[in-house]
Amino acid sequence: MSERRIRPFRPRLQPVFQDPYGSLSPRRRLRDQIAEPLHVQGRWSATSGPGRFDELLDVVGLERSYGDRLPYELSGGQYQRAGIARALACAPDLIVLDEPMSALDPSLRAGILNLLLDLQDEFGLGCLFICHDQAVVRHFCDRVLAMENGRITGREQITA
Repeated sequence: MSERRIRPFRPRLQPVFQDPYGSLSPRRRLRDQIAEPLHVQGRWSATSGPGRFDELLDVVGLERSYGDRLPYELSGGQYQRAGIARALACAPDLIVLDEPMSALDPSLRAGILNLLLDLQDEFGLGCLFICHDQAVVRHFCDRVLAMENGRITGREQITA
């Protein structure tokens, strides 16, 4: 798609990257980085100001004071939560999660997975979840596409 045609879709689709440490600038306060998608998309306004970001920090389970911190002051799980808050800033319909737990300690993975499940329920948020861990996929996903070498090799509907 051309830039002109894809631009209206960008706010509706936001990424959460595999490497939380590579997804945020180490030199900018967390609050500024969460606001960045709104600035880029021209959606910044007084109503999307500090209260909105405090609310996003609450939603992802971070204290509001974390908005004034630099990323190096966060743990791995807090870092990934900040990346999720950034993705949620534009109130997307769908977030694309590229191995969102692979860089995390196993003890933190359950907390992030539960956060994502809560976000789906609370906001009706759609998730495209890219993951190699089949147990996690079965716990998190309703529908699964298996791929190998860029080709779909299987489909499955997961029932609770």
